[in-house]
Amino acid sequence: MVETRARVRQQRRGDTGSRVPGEAARRTRHGVGRRSMVGPANVMQENEESGAVLIMSLAFLLVVATIVASLASWTTNNLNNTLQFQQTGSRFYAAEGATQVAIRASRYTYPPNNSDGTAYTSGTPYPCPGESPIANVNGVYVQVWCETVFPHSITATISREVTLTACQVPSSSGVGSACSGSAVLLTADIYIDDYGSNNLNTGCTSTANESTCGNSMSIVSWVPGT
Repeated sequence: MVETRARVRQQRRGDTGSRVPGEAARRTRHGVGRRSMVGPANVMQENEESGAVLIMSLAFLLVVATIVASLASWTTNNLNNTLQFQQTGSRFYAAEGATQVAIRASRYTYPPNNSDGTAYTSGTPYPCPGESPIANVNGVYVQVWCETVFPHSITATISREVTLTACQVPSSSGVGSACSGSAVLLTADIYIDDYGSNNLNTGCTSTANESTCGNSMSIVSWVPGT
């Protein structure tokens, strides 16, 4: 009787032990199955998110690069424009200074003789007095040419009309003729009265007689070049 009860208890313990490994095995199989089904989905989702972030990053870099390129181009253009304005301003400043010197000298100077030694021919261009050496203002060489017309027909008190043309030249050697077109930096026109108070021109009739040259003067035009 006692043995029978002991055997029954052993059988019950054996059944319980035999069931436990089986249940654990089933749980293990089910767990493995769930992990094998969930794992690849998570990996795919992470890959998709990483790809989206990469695309957004590339788009952001492209936008930033476009903006930087535009700003660089705009800055370069502004710097070039500023440099051109400075160069243009320097040329006009040099032309104005040289022309002022030539006007002052022309007022008190009779036009020079022609190259063959004869008296000056009205309307012939010549290097303005006061222009030797060639004016050099901040590295810009300017040569001013004069053209005198007389007697003037507007009033009897105007004996000379002088047109001055300021030209930019490559060096202090100057050029052999007056410039034209885009080489012209400035053009000025002046009226000179060589008559005295008695309205008689007793001097300023040649380079040898300049005693009354420039009794009065007026600037009638001042036109910058294009």
